[in-house]
Amino acid sequence: MVSDNLTIMIGLLAALVGGVLFLWLRDRLYVDRTGKPASERIRDQKERANRPITKVRYLVLSALDVIAIVLFVLALFWSRDYKGWAILIPLCIVLNAGFALHQLQARWRRQQRSETPSVVPDQLSGPAR
Repeated sequence: MVSDNLTIMIGLLAALVGGVLFLWLRDRLYVDRTGKPASERIRDQKERANRPITKVRYLVLSALDVIAIVLFVLALFWSRDYKGWAILIPLCIVLNAGFALHQLQARWRRQQRSETPSVVPDQLSGPAR
């Protein structure tokens, strides 16, 4: 019979090896697809994440967040599946989706504010002479 500690150690080692293989495969596919070195992958990922949000993407992400919030709030109050501490699972999902929606709204407003030029007259008081 295998001890529990050995089972845990084997599981952790398997997770570590799986993570290393996943990262190696991800880097390898990036190099093959783009021809750039793997060190550029994170920079490209950050550039894609920080590019301006299109209106369609904003609407789709907002709709998905609202749907997730509504479904899990319904699961919290009308489902009999979550009792005791298990209620934390949908509650955390609702909070996560709400935070993501808030961040998306803040980013969209900041982006809209920076795209619309503010019209400031040269003469602050009275007509020009």
